[in-house]
Amino acid sequence: MLFFEHSVCHKRTFSRSVPVPKEQQIMPRMKILNAVEQDTFASPPVFTTAQRRHHFDFPHEVQQLTATLRTPTNQLGFLLSWGYFTATKQFFLPQTFRPLDIEYVARQFGLSLDTVDLASYDKQTVARHQELILQYAGFRVFDASARTVLDREIAGMVRAQLKPRLIFWRCVDVLIREKVAVPAYFRLADLILTAINRQKQTLMNILAHTLSEQTQVLLDGLFVQSPTLDGDPVDSPTAAYKLTLLKNLSQSTKPAKIKERVTDLTVVRELHTRLSFVLTALALPPDGPPCRATRTVRNASTRTCAMPSGRSVISSSRPCSGLWKSSS
Repeated sequence: MLFFEHSVCHKRTFSRSVPVPKEQQIMPRMKILNAVEQDTFASPPVFTTAQRRHHFDFPHEVQQLTATLRTPTNQLGFLLSWGYFTATKQFFLPQTFRPLDIEYVARQFGLSLDTVDLASYDKQTVARHQELILQYAGFRVFDASARTVLDREIAGMVRAQLKPRLIFWRCVDVLIREKVAVPAYFRLADLILTAINRQKQTLMNILAHTLSEQTQVLLDGLFVQSPTLDGDPVDSPTAAYKLTLLKNLSQSTKPAKIKERVTDLTVVRELHTRLSFVLTALALPPDGPPCRATRTVRNASTRTCAMPSGRSVISSSRPCSGLWKSSS
């Protein structure tokens, strides 16, 4: 009999209880990028002198097209949008355009800044100019078909237990590969978080159908506060949980400690034997359980992740090619 089968005090339980409302089954909203990184992503890159010269070196056809635009404001706005898109495959709000870039492009195209007012660069004109840029660059907007492709890519990365931040930058790479303009941060974040929640719900459903009552009792025993091996009750509220004792094996060479360690390893072996079919059903990658455990611990302080039937359970990234101000 396993040492934790006589559990007397539980921190969490896998046993059946009152069903939890569906809204409580959804993981708390995470921030894939922090506030500073989100602001950086939504802002034009900070160019070096060489980068500015490269990205604002306009082809002859673009210069001809710019000359047909009605006002200096429209001309400057179009040229800046063109340069930023060639660098990042993104479009940015006119109010975020960099002053050094404004001065450089105006000087290159012979425009007087006294005649330019980017505040009057209206949304309709911006949208029209973006269409022209996409057509010339051979790109398309982020539409339903692009979302379908990205959903498929995200689902695979979520199943592989990649970190949300890495998934985000790989999504940017996928869009560029598919010649799709990169949308705003929140559109990508919502797709990623939706996929993560969907995968989490799938795993919880698998657990609900594969964990037997006996296995639930087995797991309940890991959350018993007791420093002893016989499961006796303890008076101290700070006594270690069984799970903690299994995680921290003593390295002492004293016979008593060696015997205790052997007992713990025997328990771990039996746990693995009992749970191996569950792990097979979950079909997690080799490093999946540790990754999911780490993520669960981080989210546990916000909300316990509820399972169906009322149970609870605990590439290459793209740092923006050195152009982004927080990544360079």
